[in-house]
Amino acid sequence: MHIRTLNLQLLINDFVSFIFMGGFIVGISHLLVYIKKGIAMLFQIGILATAHRVYSKLKGIKKRKEYKEFHIVSKDQLEKQRNYIFKKPLTFSILTPLYNTPEQFLIDMISSVRNQTYKNFELCLADASDENHKYVEKICKDFAATDDRIKYKKLSENKGISENTNECLSLSTGDFISILDHDDILHPSAFFESMKAIEEKNADFVYTDEAKFFEAVDKIHDPNFKPGFSADELRAHNYICHFNTYSRKLLDEVGTYRSKCDGSQDHDMVLRLTEHAKSIVHISKVLYYWRVHKGSVSFNVNTKSYAVDAAKVAVSEQLERLNLRGSVDSIVPFQTLYKVSYELLENPLITIIIHSAKTQNQIEMAIKVLQKKTSYKNLEILTILPGADSSSARAWNKKIEQATGEYIIMLNAALCDIENSTWIEEMLMLAQREDVGAVGCKCCYANKTILYAGISLCDKIKSKLIYWHHGLHSDNQGYEACLCHVRNTTGLWAGCFMIKKQVLKNTGGFSDNMPEYEGVDMGLKLIEKKLNVLWTPFAKTYFNLSPQNEPSLEYTKNFIKVWSKYLKQDDLYCNPNLVNFNLI
Repeated sequence: MHIRTLNLQLLINDFVSFIFMGGFIVGISHLLVYIKKGIAMLFQIGILATAHRVYSKLKGIKKRKEYKEFHIVSKDQLEKQRNYIFKKPLTFSILTPLYNTPEQFLIDMISSVRNQTYKNFELCLADASDENHKYVEKICKDFAATDDRIKYKKLSENKGISENTNECLSLSTGDFISILDHDDILHPSAFFESMKAIEEKNADFVYTDEAKFFEAVDKIHDPNFKPGFSADELRAHNYICHFNTYSRKLLDEVGTYRSKCDGSQDHDMVLRLTEHAKSIVHISKVLYYWRVHKGSVSFNVNTKSYAVDAAKVAVSEQLERLNLRGSVDSIVPFQTLYKVSYELLENPLITIIIHSAKTQNQIEMAIKVLQKKTSYKNLEILTILPGADSSSARAWNKKIEQATGEYIIMLNAALCDIENSTWIEEMLMLAQREDVGAVGCKCCYANKTILYAGISLCDKIKSKLIYWHHGLHSDNQGYEACLCHVRNTTGLWAGCFMIKKQVLKNTGGFSDNMPEYEGVDMGLKLIEKKLNVLWTPFAKTYFNLSPQNEPSLEYTKNFIKVWSKYLKQDDLYCNPNLVNFNLI
């Protein structure tokens, strides 16, 4: 488990630094709010957990000061990129529909394309600006006169974002296609890094991280550090967004931009493209700058509320294309996060195996909670009696053999509450899919702090495991609201997850040599079989457990030995910058 060791002197130094660097800036009123929250936290989770939370927060504040520099590439590196010779250089077509673009925004955008270190590109501009913004045409033609890679077309009318984008597309001849909004800016390495991914990994769809800015890119904020490709996360929100580039062959397969999805036309296009892509590559570098101003979605989604409805159409139609039956709704209070409620295809028998009991009374209490808080009725409950063997893989596998249910829920006997009676249905709607191996749910301690919200691998951590947002209050939204929607994860927590019995048997069951790593080991086995391991916040359970200590060194060494190939690379579903900047 990812629990940082506290250094009292470091904590004191960080706190003093925070007071002098930030306390006077935010004002006395803000400081009082922090003190009030700290006192409340002491009563809720105790002094050690509070100290850990404060230390992590302070460390995060210091780390986030580095945002201003981490995305900057030196002049020497840029020059090396300009001189780099690719085996088969391809051409990028950048599509940018224009509409009454502010003068400086337009100049900044075009300049950022011309400043790319990779020079094989064409910028395709379709201009639907009205009569009061004739300067847009003049600026574009002036640039085009000195750079034949810039293609400009004045449109007779504004046909909407999708049709205007298709007009840009009609100008394009490149091998790969990218979208650049008319008020945004590209990092100078955007095409170079994308071209490297295409050449080295045979990518046909590439996307990068991004960050927002108000006035200048040296004042970026809210960098969006994205995970690797996840179809479920993409249905929950367009996390891919900017910057992405895709092959013309893919475009030919899926068709052009659709007016019915105006406002979320990019989300719709990415959904369609990734259904057909053979090699999707994520570059964990900020290569796109999203300008925040009063007219942009990034400033206020309510200025374009129709985009929300369009996204629901896009996701719903993907479900239809993939023969998945379900409905799509916004997740309150977020308009632009979506939950897919899949129809249950049948009413299978589900076996709940209660394990790791300390006492018989603990088992009885867990059963009472299940009976009181569970709406799903076609259940079989099996228990592993307290004893030295109660939490061993051997005992679990024996009980699994006895199970007659089509699905298995592994459940820790410390269960003390369930928040929603439909918790089983919420996991089952995902676990029933053929592409899903197992589903974990939101697991919390009795004091309403997070126990399990997904597990990622990280070689920098002693245990090699990061428990996402461990110890935060259960109502916390998490980084980029990651605790509010279904998403992929690498590791399961053996204390609560659902899996098909046959799938479990196909993995060989729980490994005897993986104590304290059983769930993560199972998750990796499923990933090896090309099955998704999902986490859902819509099933929420509570356990009367104390935070776990680090696994023993012997167990960790064995885990490393078995899964070293995964530890040598970045976790697919955990952007390395989330660890670097202390964001999870």
